[in-house]
Amino acid sequence: MDNVISMANGKPPKNMSEIEQLEYLTALLSDITDVEDGITSFDSKYGGGKKPPTEPKKPKFPKPPEIVAGLDEYIIGQSEAKRIIAVAVYNHLKRVNNPTVKGLRKSNIMMVGPTGTGKTLFAQTIADTMGVPLAIADATSLTEAGYVGEDVETVLEKLLTVTGGDVKLAQKGIIYIDEIDKICAGKNLNGKKDVSGEGVQHALLKLIEGTKATVKIGSGHEQKKVVVDTSNILFIVGGAFSGIDKLVTARNDKGANGIGFAARVETLAKEDSTIETKDITIDDLKKYGMIPELLGRIPTLAKLNALDVDTLKMILTEPKNSITKHYESLVKLDGSTITFTDEKLTEIAEAALKNGTGARGLQTILELDLMDIMFNAEEGKHYEI
Repeated sequence: MDNVISMANGKPPKNMSEIEQLEYLTALLSDITDVEDGITSFDSKYGGGKKPPTEPKKPKFPKPPEIVAGLDEYIIGQSEAKRIIAVAVYNHLKRVNNPTVKGLRKSNIMMVGPTGTGKTLFAQTIADTMGVPLAIADATSLTEAGYVGEDVETVLEKLLTVTGGDVKLAQKGIIYIDEIDKICAGKNLNGKKDVSGEGVQHALLKLIEGTKATVKIGSGHEQKKVVVDTSNILFIVGGAFSGIDKLVTARNDKGANGIGFAARVETLAKEDSTIETKDITIDDLKKYGMIPELLGRIPTLAKLNALDVDTLKMILTEPKNSITKHYESLVKLDGSTITFTDEKLTEIAEAALKNGTGARGLQTILELDLMDIMFNAEEGKHYEI
């Protein structure tokens, strides 16, 4: 007890030798100002008490401008969609990192845009920006429980596979569901109601909103069941919604469904090239076959514009992982070099635009154009196309 009192008064205990007393006082003096770590070297050596822990620092995560900057490195154009998605991702990060704040809703995202405009690339780049795992699923492979096919819970299995079975990591990941338009009850387009597709939408409701789902991982004797809380999983869905321009035209042209000489019903029989993605509304998505309950759980709508020739040319060369850089690296491995002329880039872009494949078709065209060069590649030779 005397020793404790002596230490509290800053005096060496009486039972210490002179050398030990000197060491004691030296340690005490050196640690007077060294209190940032809670337990000083003096405390650990002489049994001093631990200081109250400081309040943990709030985790840092990228703000919208930083998220957009990250997207800019890999995605060309789509500036408005980038801003919308960046804000949604930022709000999601704030929600996940502040669990004590109640009433914050999930910022799930829907991307609407023609084929090849970069919907999947958006999801991949967002996951990289956030530093979280990403699982990609195709809505056309999903079914209601009890039907032949994949239950909606299989998207969680894909995410767990990506995380190596780490449930905590998976619960903060991203799930991208592509082709969401393919499970719409498109009765307004073809006169028939796609009951199975509507059933899948209903099955996705709780999963997207937030629920605790039992998921099987592993196989054989090693298979086990785990519970995954989807409350903090960011869901992104995307679709081309082919034919939705007809609904937009019908909405804009009240006489489109009329009868008589003034009625322009023929506009509904073909694609309307004047309709742009920005013209699509939530009401159009409902008429297309998205159930209101699901739309309500995906509050963020990002519209991706169709790509023109100039944008496709930029996609060929400007991103960090551009396709031309990919082939330049491949040819370099043979000890050769290659350059692409502006005329060739224009030709490739125009071909992709004509095929209706968007950015997705660029590599296919380049692969064919470069086949002879890659087959007969010679060391030390320069190729120009």
